[in-house]
Amino acid sequence: MSVMPRRRPQLLHTRGLGRRNGLEGSDHGESPVANVSALNSTDLAPGPESTPIEEMREPLPAFESTPMPPRQTFQSFQQSQWQLTQEITSATFVQPGHPGPGFVAMCLVARDAHGDIGEWLAHHRRLGVTRVYVWDNASTPPMEEVLHEHIASGLVVYSYFDSFEHPTNAPQLYAYDRCLEQGRGMHDWMAFIDVDEFLIFRGGGSPVRSLPQYLTNFMQSSGLAVHWILFGSSGHRERPDGGVLRSYVRCLPLRHSQHTLVKSIVRLPCTAAAWSPHAFRHSCPDLPLLRTDHSVQEGPRAAEPVHNDLVIHHYATKSQREFELKMRRGSGMKRQRGWEYFYFVDGWSVEWNMDALAVWDERQPSPAERRMERASVAAALARYANETHQDHWLRGR
Repeated sequence: MSVMPRRRPQLLHTRGLGRRNGLEGSDHGESPVANVSALNSTDLAPGPESTPIEEMREPLPAFESTPMPPRQTFQSFQQSQWQLTQEITSATFVQPGHPGPGFVAMCLVARDAHGDIGEWLAHHRRLGVTRVYVWDNASTPPMEEVLHEHIASGLVVYSYFDSFEHPTNAPQLYAYDRCLEQGRGMHDWMAFIDVDEFLIFRGGGSPVRSLPQYLTNFMQSSGLAVHWILFGSSGHRERPDGGVLRSYVRCLPLRHSQHTLVKSIVRLPCTAAAWSPHAFRHSCPDLPLLRTDHSVQEGPRAAEPVHNDLVIHHYATKSQREFELKMRRGSGMKRQRGWEYFYFVDGWSVEWNMDALAVWDERQPSPAERRMERASVAAALARYANETHQDHWLRGR
């Protein structure tokens, strides 16, 4: 018995065929058909009636009557909580028990700190701080340009002021009260330190820890009082290239009377106003101000300093060149300190302190940045020579 060879299906080019039958498709489709003549055969069973594709579609909404959603700028998107969460890459931020972004903020009042504020922000961001309120007191030029990326990311809320009115006539306390107003209802904690002061964890454990997570241990308080450690010039005559945390390693003895002063990290629901750079007027009488050892602190000084967990490294003089700049720039509290203060701090800086070496920012400034910083210092010195300390700080009155 002979076997008939199997015929290969023929390919029928159906240009426009789908459209004539009410179907959507390509003009260049191909269909395998066993018998071309079968397409016209009357022996085929009739198929179901086709439904026009227009009747199968769901009715589209009338866009003309739909209200336009509010537009969101790119900057507002960057400032969203989601974006802030993504940008915090430190391992300390994602540890279990972390209270989340926005829990702690910082307030900074500074003038002409163009070359220092970047390292300061980078360090405290590593500790889990997600918002810094920067009050720029008449910097020339304004620090907004060097803070552009931090402002765009939402880390920094920038305010410039060259005049003010405050009962104390002190620009620093004026800005501190404005920070309290800005942060109240937004954050639970706010730290008030200067650009030459760095929060440093010491003792056992990692040198880079979560500040928000640490503060959850002090929720039954109106704030945390942190003692500082003063550092001298460490022998530097000119501004060092390695940054602040890496360059200054000699400090006053830990039990020195200068270390009895504290700086405050306050709980905003319990803080009414700034009393001084070191102390605040609190509004929760049942909740005391605590130190890092959980002892009660009253006022800006203590009988004995405590340096167990969290301290403030206060780089009070830095190099001789930078202290000269600091003298001419003056203080946010209208204080004028001379070379006697430099020699006092430098003379007492007899102890070595390497705590900051473990956390310093590894990003080295480029040669161009170093030249720019040195030129900025020289220009500021020339400008300060033409203004008196009192003229600048009393300008707000």
